[in-house]
Amino acid sequence: MTKRIIVALVMALSMCGVADLKAQTDLRSLIGGILGTNTAVTLESVAGTWSYDSPAVTFKSDNLLKKAGGAAAATAVEKKLEPYYKTAGLDKMEVTFSPDSTFTMKLGRMSLGGTVEPAAKDSDATMTLCFKLGGKVPMGSMDAYIKRNGKNSIDLTFDVSKLIWIIDKVAAVSGSASAQAMSKILSSYEGITAGFTLRPAAAK
Repeated sequence: MTKRIIVALVMALSMCGVADLKAQTDLRSLIGGILGTNTAVTLESVAGTWSYDSPAVTFKSDNLLKKAGGAAAATAVEKKLEPYYKTAGLDKMEVTFSPDSTFTMKLGRMSLGGTVEPAAKDSDATMTLCFKLGGKVPMGSMDAYIKRNGKNSIDLTFDVSKLIWIIDKVAAVSGSASAQAMSKILSSYEGITAGFTLRPAAAK
């Protein structure tokens, strides 16, 4: 039902050339609300510990037609990734965001952490995660895209190449062939971010 509503709204938006600017803006806002794209996310709003719920895949493009039409494709990729996530142990992950601008990401026997910084002004990411070995030695940084799904879950996703970096770290520790296979699957997709749907740890 939601997909039908989105398609109808997108068609209406495409015919708004004769309407005034306010009407177009209101319609974009409504579509954004359905797609979950217009909710501001800050470090304070996601502070706490979150546990894995399922894979998450979103499209990077802001093109409304692509987002509406890509919902089924995103779901298909998520279903393809789910068994690999479980076999590789990613379904045990926990992410903690702290108000002091630090984070930890526990993936089975491996733990990554570092600091949280504001995303670059020209980026559509929510924030940048700066990974540090032992909390001190820089290991690289990556943009994080966070979307709220109501009060009880968030989507934490990354550019595919960055998620592969995390998966490769897991594979190096666990020797998981599933993690290696998952990297190959992800590398075949472009224009998406991929990661995890997370729920508050206390609710698990």
